[in-house]
Amino acid sequence: MDRLTVADAAEALGVTQDAIYKRIQRQSMAHEKDSEGRVYVYLDTSDIQTDKSADASTDISDRDELLTELRSHHEYLRRQLEVCQEEARRKDHIIAALTERLPELEPAREPTSEPRESPEKASTSAEGRETHS
Repeated sequence: MDRLTVADAAEALGVTQDAIYKRIQRQSMAHEKDSEGRVYVYLDTSDIQTDKSADASTDISDRDELLTELRSHHEYLRRQLEVCQEEARRKDHIIAALTERLPELEPAREPTSEPRESPEKASTSAEGRETHS
């Protein structure tokens, strides 16, 4: 176990100093204060250094994979946006054409208060003549 300052421990772990202080506060990290009030923490740095070098290559490949995925997703969204914009233009054109035709349409007749006559039905009588009822 190595005795490190909070700043050195934060750098070794790849976290902020605030994160180190939170660990100290939660009692999840061994620590001590010297007579001048400086805080030191205890870490096993041999594990950290080997993990860091192994993680570096993994981090780069993960980052490249993530970038490839994000670029692919970005292109997909760009194509979707183009499709939606074209559809909106088409709908705007249809709406404009319909509104131009509105004045050509005959206005609706106002309803009259007179009752409508029912249509007469033609029926054949027994004698073969058509009668209207």
